Amino acid sequence: MTSSPHFPHFFTSLVRKIAVSAFALFLCVVLAACNPVAPKGGSGGNDGKSSQKPPTPEVVESDGFWRPNTFPDPVAETVVTRPGEDGEALAKLQVLSVDTDGTSARMFATWLPPVDRPYLDPRELQNALGSPGTIPWTRLVDFETGELLEPYETKTGTGVEHPTGHPQVEAGEVKTDSSRETYCVCSDGPPSDVDTSNAPENVRVFYADFPAPESTSVGMSFGDNAAFFEDIPVTQGEKFSIPELAELKLKSTFQEQLHDIYGQGAIKERRIPLDINTESVTEASVSDRGETSALNVSSDVLFEFDSDKLNKDAEKAIDSVVEELKKSAKGQKVVVEGHTDDEGDEGYNQGLSERRAKSVKKAVEPKLSGVGIQLETKGFGETKPLVPNRDGSGNSIKKNQAKNRRVSFNYKPQAQIDANVDTGKKVKDLPEMKAGHVTTGLVAGILPARKGGKAPDLNFEILSLDEYKEFLKLKVAVSTTTGDSVESAFAEVIAKPETMQFGPNAATGVAHIPTLANVQIWDKKTNLMATTVTAGEPHCICSQALSTKGSVDAPGEPIEMYAYLPKKGIESDSLTLRVADTAQITFDRNTSAPRSTPGTSNHATAKPS
Repeated sequence: MTSSPHFPHFFTSLVRKIAVSAFALFLCVVLAACNPVAPKGGSGGNDGKSSQKPPTPEVVESDGFWRPNTFPDPVAETVVTRPGEDGEALAKLQVLSVDTDGTSARMFATWLPPVDRPYLDPRELQNALGSPGTIPWTRLVDFETGELLEPYETKTGTGVEHPTGHPQVEAGEVKTDSSRETYCVCSDGPPSDVDTSNAPENVRVFYADFPAPESTSVGMSFGDNAAFFEDIPVTQGEKFSIPELAELKLKSTFQEQLHDIYGQGAIKERRIPLDINTESVTEASVSDRGETSALNVSSDVLFEFDSDKLNKDAEKAIDSVVEELKKSAKGQKVVVEGHTDDEGDEGYNQGLSERRAKSVKKAVEPKLSGVGIQLETKGFGETKPLVPNRDGSGNSIKKNQAKNRRVSFNYKPQAQIDANVDTGKKVKDLPEMKAGHVTTGLVAGILPARKGGKAPDLNFEILSLDEYKEFLKLKVAVSTTTGDSVESAFAEVIAKPETMQFGPNAATGVAHIPTLANVQIWDKKTNLMATTVTAGEPHCICSQALSTKGSVDAPGEPIEMYAYLPKKGIESDSLTLRVADTAQITFDRNTSAPRSTPGTSNHATAKPS
């Protein structure tokens, strides 16, 4: 363009500047669109706009553990440690995903090896009763619906050859058997041996398929005592894609790749209601299951052995039950249930339970006239125990059998049920523990060795007692008082309950292995005792062993254990924890500074965790 009298030079210059500026602005916009600034953190996010190349896939050190940089952020994680010959062995357990398609759910997790430190044997992820090889034992707990979900079960042996479509399942029997742990719709677990001095080529992930939970978050347990997570989010329709540098080892020799449909090949599912029991000092109890509750009275209080006729002492208990029904069951249908233990013929027990229920109804009904309560009867025989009748070796647990012999009044309560029925019985105090060594917990005591047993005195430290929803979560730590491990301390072959510090273990093959299934928290002001929450025979929402790999050894270093118990009726700050029939310890749940129980401490050499 040239200047002219009709197009002044300054105007020409102005047009050129505008054109240059416009082109520069256009270029800037184009470049910005093609190369926006990456979000803070450097990954560029998942919005598909980043021009930054993702990092080269590699296994890198992450907070002291080997982890592929291709893995997504975990939804839950914890470091699991155990005493070892070469020092503390450890691994980091991470839950990577729990996703549902509305019918089934799939969980993915990983077991990260530490960097240049002893690697914890992944058998900690297993159940001592089943799970051969490296198959982890995982369970989901839906606290909102009061339900435990076990992994789907598939065919025995090598699995299903050519499963198709969504799972076609039936309810699996809930009993003590290894098939529940062995033949799951799941994969093998982590490798048993890892060189932690160098980055591995890949890191294994493992999965399990479950019936879909109803809630949007769940609890999850791994192994007998590896870990328990709360509030794991459950996504819907967000399938986990196995990332680069992740290895998945399928347990079926017929299966070449992971099935796209969750639960494919499943033939059985287990949705097990949580058994939530609160006992009174009179040995009556209240069981909560969903919308209904049951007031339980011992058959030994009401009947003589093998009889369906009420005894002479039954009237006091019957009158006390009637008064409670008038308060909490007004206008309701109450089912009078008969229950037995598992001794004798199953058919005979069924008939006895039915006859006993009818005898109690006949005695109770006239006393409830005019309060609008409708009574029905039903006998269950030995099919619905409150607690396991037998330990993992099949030996009878006499104390549990006595609890299972009962008459229950099942109804939808209109007010909180008081378990303090006058039965003429009263629980006695156990011996008080002597002072123990406190590290970071509330209080510690000595759980004494039992006469005739091989296990030594143990330091028993209460770490915490916290409220979670309608439950109490108890955490304790257990170790020898000397700080030295004792091999095979819990490896008694012959089951003698009087020698078991923690009571009989129903969930493992060795009855002497420590478990928190047999603990109670006693509020002496309300006269109520919370018992460990169970979920069908024989499992509890608790530590079922100290350690899966070293389950029969008494550890020199503390190992943590946990148990969930109902919080209903446990109101005081000062509480008493009872450990089986061995001993009890009184503590203040709000204690902020470590202290020892009253007594003389003889275990100053106990090592802290």
